[in-house]
Amino acid sequence: MLNIDFCGDGRFAEGLGLLENRLGFRCGGGVKVTATKTEDRETIVKKNGDGYEFTYYDKASFYRAFSLCLMRVKDGKPNEICVKPYFKRMGSMQCAEYAVINVKTLKELIIEHALCGLGFMQLYIETVYEIDGEPYFGYRRGKYTKSEIKDLVAFGKIFGVKLVPAIQTLGHLSNLFKWEPYYDIFDMNNTLLVNYEPSYVLIEKMIASARECFDSDEINLGM
Repeated sequence: MLNIDFCGDGRFAEGLGLLENRLGFRCGGGVKVTATKTEDRETIVKKNGDGYEFTYYDKASFYRAFSLCLMRVKDGKPNEICVKPYFKRMGSMQCAEYAVINVKTLKELIIEHALCGLGFMQLYIETVYEIDGEPYFGYRRGKYTKSEIKDLVAFGKIFGVKLVPAIQTLGHLSNLFKWEPYYDIFDMNNTLLVNYEPSYVLIEKMIASARECFDSDEINLGM
């Protein structure tokens, strides 16, 4: 196990602790690694005397830069690494509707996002999240409870990965119409009945639940 003497912001201690076994290192003594925040959206890893140093510009870029630095520490090469993204915002969408991804696996994906420097993850949950007063929403399909989503959001914050909800509000709701309580708002195919008040009451419940659970001002509304 490689020992690292990390010199940097203490707010990364929790995340580094969660990465120790995964990346094969221990914080405390050993090779000196220095991290410096920069305003430039650029990561530079280089050798500095007997140790190494790297720059980062946000939380997710820190963990990517740290993993690159760790690679240099392990191979002992002095070559400088420079990474500059072409986009200001980078992330992915993970679809949890048809094969609901369990919480443990989503946390693994959050870590992988951070190690790749990706700062957000849209979670496509369509009809598999908890809504007050709607017991058949995600019924028997492994839906996420509010507490599970809030736990994932908090975990994402550790690594600088923002979770964004992606839901449907008009169509793509075939799994909802399997249940009799929703027959009244069914139009055709997978679509809600428009210009009908109960449909909009349900949509408001969807948005309110997503807004409550996710610490994000952004919601991807599918139509």
